[in-house]
Amino acid sequence: MVQENMKAFGTMAEKETPKTKETQPEIKGTLTYEDKVVQKIVGLALESVDGLLSVEGGFFSNLTGKLINTDDVTTGVDVEVGKTQVAVDLKVVTEYRKNVPDIYEKIKEVIRKEVAAMTELEVVEVNVTVTDIKTKEQQKEDDVSIQDRVTSAAQTTGKIMVQENMKAFGTMAEKETPKTKETQPDIKGSLTYEDKVVQKIVGLALESVDGLLSVEGGFFSNLTGKLINTDDVTTGVDVEVGKTQVAVDLKVVTEYRKNVPDIYEKIKEVIRKEVVAITELEVVEVNVTVTDIKTKEQQKEDDVSIQDRVTSAAQTTGKFTSEQVDKVKDKVEDNTDKEARVK
Repeated sequence: MVQENMKAFGTMAEKETPKTKETQPEIKGTLTYEDKVVQKIVGLALESVDGLLSVEGGFFSNLTGKLINTDDVTTGVDVEVGKTQVAVDLKVVTEYRKNVPDIYEKIKEVIRKEVAAMTELEVVEVNVTVTDIKTKEQQKEDDVSIQDRVTSAAQTTGKIMVQENMKAFGTMAEKETPKTKETQPDIKGSLTYEDKVVQKIVGLALESVDGLLSVEGGFFSNLTGKLINTDDVTTGVDVEVGKTQVAVDLKVVTEYRKNVPDIYEKIKEVIRKEVVAITELEVVEVNVTVTDIKTKEQQKEDDVSIQDRVTSAAQTTGKFTSEQVDKVKDKVEDNTDKEARVK
């Protein structure tokens, strides 16, 4: 009898008119992301960008694509996350002799692709500040591996929180149905350079100028073409960087019996060529003050290698500091009434 009754139940259930999908009650709720989540997506997206050596800070070590834990994940990678949109601010180090505007375009594209693939949020703005340029060799020498520090800390505390299963990010992006290039919304943003970056480009450009023995100060030692760190990067090489233009002031030592006006023309040409190639900024002014003339022999005798001094200072203090940003701010405040040379 029980079986017969159960059959009847089944029959009634089968006869009951099911609710259509449209009549199902809607489940309310929200999906939100903490900034840290988008920061990690952005950082991992950057590992594929050629010419990008690192993001300033400690969020990623050499952009290896491995998530690591730090106390301050906002350093170098800053995001603003809304309900449907994202804005990103980055401070980066790029590779010497690589075209930075090209790198900037690649950065915007990979960030847009990965953020959309994982979150469906729209990236509407990407602002990049280039804080330094280095060769790959210098980056390796200067880099203190964050991964090693995290691993060491994990061994001390008894836990390791490094996750390597983020390869799925790439898979998701690949499976995303891409929009055609024509329908992609334009990503707003800006690309800016700290003065130090242009100073290094200028200094390295000068190594090829025959008859130019040195730039006064300490930014480069004998124009060897090796980028070095100093506490005062403005000494001898001063620049004014605008949105699209650059002005340069130099104090130099030239070689005895060499024609200085010829050297000046060569200086202007190499600076223009290198600055345009790397930054696409226009060099509109180059002022050179000759502070001394020497023979090559005298220059060798008088020269005290800045690289040696910096290395010695590093061994003593264990760190380098730069006051460049404060000096730029002070300079701007002191010259508010003066007409800018660049735009």
